[in-house]
Amino acid sequence: MANDERFRCEIDGMAKSAETWWLHLTPISRLEHEELLNMRASIPEMAATKAAIDLTTTIVRPT
Repeated sequence: MANDERFRCEIDGMAKSAETWWLHLTPISRLEHEELLNMRASIPEMAATKAAIDLTTTIVRPT
């Protein structure tokens, strides 16, 4: 990694401060977890977690 790890928090589709909400979050269901795993497997950049990504050709934008 080029920088320190950052936590991302999204609540009801809106980005929030992970530090503020950390203690108030509820766990996700097994089904939600499996959906995240399936999404990760279907997106090449997420599936290849140890592969290098050329950031000069990849558009990096927060969603």
